[in-house]
Amino acid sequence: MDNAIISLKGIQTGIDNVATTIELMSEAKFYKKDDTYYIVYKETEITGMEGTTTTVKVCDDTISLIRFGTICSNMIFKEGYRHKCSYDTLYGSLEVVVQANTVNAQISDNGGELYIDYDIEIGGNKLGSNNFYIRVIERKE
Repeated sequence: MDNAIISLKGIQTGIDNVATTIELMSEAKFYKKDDTYYIVYKETEITGMEGTTTTVKVCDDTISLIRFGTICSNMIFKEGYRHKCSYDTLYGSLEVVVQANTVNAQISDNGGELYIDYDIEIGGNKLGSNNFYIRVIERKE
């Protein structure tokens, strides 16, 4: 059962300095297990990842972005940390490296905000920089 509303904003800036912004609101599952918060939502046509479920895992100073379905990946964001992962699509797999510049999580049992600023490389080539912002509002039953 979905117990939260999330507001997402993503900005992708290519090496040509052209920025693309995606904003959406969605229902989500929001819960805490041990010392880790989880936000789970279904991607839509707007994000280009329809058929994918995304789980955002927040633990201490690390945020993981786990996707499965039409897109499968597990990106780990920790400030100053480079993470290499496989990004699997219906058309094949890519090797992706993310370098987190800023990771900020202000989250509690009532919701909160997450912000990630990171650079992305595919096949050893820098594609640009991304910003990812999520606001979580817990719905009271």
